[in-house]
Amino acid sequence: MPVVGREPNLHLVTCAGLLTLFTSACYLWSSWRRVPLHPSDRRQFFSQMIHVAVCSYVPLLTHYSLKQKQGLPLLNQIISWTTLASSIFLPLLSSTRLFHRLLSIFLSLTSTYLLLSTGSEALFPPVLSWLMFVWINIEQEALIAQGVSRRQE
Repeated sequence: MPVVGREPNLHLVTCAGLLTLFTSACYLWSSWRRVPLHPSDRRQFFSQMIHVAVCSYVPLLTHYSLKQKQGLPLLNQIISWTTLASSIFLPLLSSTRLFHRLLSIFLSLTSTYLLLSTGSEALFPPVLSWLMFVWINIEQEALIAQGVSRRQE
């Protein structure tokens, strides 16, 4: 979509996609060290991460296509509609473990959010996810310190 009143900064959208991929990879690596992922969960996370990478590149292609007065490419339309439809259902297929479900929701919503972003607002989901994961870990550590038995993920 063309931006009214300001110049789009699509490099921030791409950076937000890269931050999302970095965050996801760090979580998966740390989780894999503790408890190996089930193969179906691993496939789902990697497919969602590839989807986020594609969705961080689509706004750049759309902007250049609209700038050259060529219209919206059919491939971008297909990717956008597929992203919208899949972001509703993919988190339901993930594991019921807390952080796995949150990661799946985060990846699904971020891919849709990246398609709608034209600038610095794309940095909101990665920063919010960092805050959310840190807050949950702090609460779990506080419960352990109080002596409340820790419920497994």
